[in-house]
Amino acid sequence: MPSATPARDAPGREHATAFPHDASVAVYVHLPFCATRCGYCDFATTATARIPYDAYTQALGAEWQHVQAHMVGRVGGSLYLGGGTPSLWPSAHLAALLSLLPLHRDAFSEVTLEANPRDGDAAWYRDIARLGINRISIGVQAMSDARLRWLGRTHTAAQARQSVHWARQAGIENISVDFIYATPQQTLAEIETELRALLALQPAHISAYELSLSPQSPLGQRALASLPDDAARADMWWRVRHCLESAGYAGYEVSNYALPGRQSRHNQHYWRGGRYVGLGAGAHGHLVTASGRFRYENIPTPSAYIARAGKGAPDEDQGGAWRHIDVLEDAALARELVMLGLRTTQGVDLRVLAALAHALLRDWQPVFARWCQQGLAQMTPTHLCPTPQGMLWADSLALACF
Repeated sequence: MPSATPARDAPGREHATAFPHDASVAVYVHLPFCATRCGYCDFATTATARIPYDAYTQALGAEWQHVQAHMVGRVGGSLYLGGGTPSLWPSAHLAALLSLLPLHRDAFSEVTLEANPRDGDAAWYRDIARLGINRISIGVQAMSDARLRWLGRTHTAAQARQSVHWARQAGIENISVDFIYATPQQTLAEIETELRALLALQPAHISAYELSLSPQSPLGQRALASLPDDAARADMWWRVRHCLESAGYAGYEVSNYALPGRQSRHNQHYWRGGRYVGLGAGAHGHLVTASGRFRYENIPTPSAYIARAGKGAPDEDQGGAWRHIDVLEDAALARELVMLGLRTTQGVDLRVLAALAHALLRDWQPVFARWCQQGLAQMTPTHLCPTPQGMLWADSLALACF
């Protein structure tokens, strides 16, 4: 592991709090436990029938107290409980978790919890709403039972409909649903049919992801070669975009669509380079301490995390829950902001790039001008904004800045 303690005048320190979007520090809590592991998943998750609720909650509290003692900035804006499968947590255990983290939930305008359609019931949704959860992200993934089985999901389309109904009945109006497309042999007509079924649920937000398989994943080992080719995937992306935007959902990021005012504030904070605390096994964070700006990754194994959380200085290689720490230099952050900004309609804030890496921005200007000439981006006095065509090829475009 590289040395993780930057010098007092480390790169990034002078810009640590300079960004308008960076005034608050978001919080992500990773609950990595699942009943079963999906065949396409390559996240930090653990399939288990027994979740150590109390021990894991105590570890989260220890890590939070430790991080809070060293970080610079004010926590607020958005709180996100992700996984894993947070909906496996009974409401009483979620209440204990939230009470142990001394977070003033009034500071969070958006509090999201991820849910599996198979979990929970009407009472559970009512309970979590009382806890302050005001946004739910439901892993619908497909509205075809056959595709759900192929993906290895353990719920049905009917259960997805029921989950959305229970959430809304509990008073949670900000409902997001996930949708996976570009599975083998899937046609444009089939995508459109499933999207119509999804739209009938009237969610506030839809995340529509192309299926991406790691060669190491169980599904990747048997199906990677049968995925649609690049041309077919591009056609599918355009069809998804047309269907959702025609229904009033604005595509504000490559894979994310929302009704007016319902964009994910938490994800937007990430995409703008904002700072965030990542708590839990396998969580990632982006923080500023007195020494500078850095990114960290937690130990992915829950048992090791429980044993080590809250130990060691946050920006030093002294053990603890953090297994990898990288100093985030200005040039690296500038490149990352270009990569992320090209995936969003808001685009890249040129003022931030100028503050971080003026020489790099000067070198990139001819590249940006060429994108504009090719119809891939548009330039305003303050932002470089991708066109829809540019968003489709955002990852390829960003390579020119690396």
